[in-house]
Amino acid sequence: MLNFGLRFERIDINEPTPDNLEAPSYDPKLGYIDESTLGRTKPNDYVLPRINFAFPVTDRTVFYAQYGKYVQMGQLNGLIQPIRVLSNLVLPTSRSPYNLGGALAGFLAKPERTTQYEMGIRQSLSDNFAFTITTFYKDLRDLLRQDRVISTGRGEIAEGNPFLVALQNNDFGTVKGLEMTLELRRTKRLAARVNYTLSSARGTGSSRTASFAPVSDDLAGRFPTFINNLDYNQPHRGSLFLDYRFAKGDGGSIFSGLGANLLFTFNSGHNYTQIKEPVDLGQASPWNIGIRPLLDPRNRNPVEALNSSSTPWNFNFDLNVSKRFGIAGIDAELYSQILNVFNSKNIINLYPSTGTADDDGWLKSPYATPFAAIPNYTAFYNALNLQNRWGYIGATGTDLYASPRQMRLGLLLEF
Repeated sequence: MLNFGLRFERIDINEPTPDNLEAPSYDPKLGYIDESTLGRTKPNDYVLPRINFAFPVTDRTVFYAQYGKYVQMGQLNGLIQPIRVLSNLVLPTSRSPYNLGGALAGFLAKPERTTQYEMGIRQSLSDNFAFTITTFYKDLRDLLRQDRVISTGRGEIAEGNPFLVALQNNDFGTVKGLEMTLELRRTKRLAARVNYTLSSARGTGSSRTASFAPVSDDLAGRFPTFINNLDYNQPHRGSLFLDYRFAKGDGGSIFSGLGANLLFTFNSGHNYTQIKEPVDLGQASPWNIGIRPLLDPRNRNPVEALNSSSTPWNFNFDLNVSKRFGIAGIDAELYSQILNVFNSKNIINLYPSTGTADDDGWLKSPYATPFAAIPNYTAFYNALNLQNRWGYIGATGTDLYASPRQMRLGLLLEF
């Protein structure tokens, strides 16, 4: 069996762009770009083939393969800017070939591309059991990263000199792995599914801001060229799903439509790089010195090869119990969900200077001694940053721990 599809996509963010990137028209008195001269970014057109092939080797064994091309625009936050920000970024009086953590010009960005390959075998072990093994490979191209824009010499800037920092499609990555699934069709009210994935995500940059240090500090604009494990690489992931349910009309009036399912998930954590603890305050304050390397990567001094360490393994249980019944001809379902049943304190991130989630290392540093002498400084720092993680969340937008236990009760009506 062969399925073939062809998808056409046009992606147009319709973003304002200067008439001349190196010498834009602007009002020098106001320091504002001339809006009447602004153009618009051109749309990007893609023809994306999709192919799916399946061949029954025997009545119980099926071989299959898939191929497809996909595109996606990067996160629009940061790509689309108001005219005021655009003026500040591109005007000769305010632009900079370096980036110190501010906005980035986004009108040069194009969609990111993915080519995906899959191949696998599905084997029926019995009338109710089936085993599937799939190998996959994703080629990630045109990934966004902040980069310097080099002059072409058509303006006042000499050819070859950087004059602007923008998001450009100059990065890449690969994701490959093996996925195995064992399924039990519902038998005597029980259905089950076991899934395990072994994967590897590698590249030169884990995000579009990973090139911050080369852009800001290296005059030659040299970027890392060696391949390493990416920040979001999780080699081992898996789940076990069990569902026990009475069908409608089964089990009498009490058990009819009653069911419960349990979902167990696990993963091996993700990669990170251990670094030296800060040796001075620098531009940090005594309240965020512990996460200073996260705010400014130029202050990171690794003690190992890039992304050689991993965060701890995570294990989680979710439980759902539901009861289906009828109300005046309307199907209804009363359900109760418990997420993270055992209220596990799963660690999803760490302080790279200590390799722990409960200590950023600052209070143990000899440089903290003068501040520790200030009344209540240590207690306040502990409560603010180590217990409530104010500094880490503010610097990264993520937490050190996964969500605690949550309980939900609801009623679903189907008309």
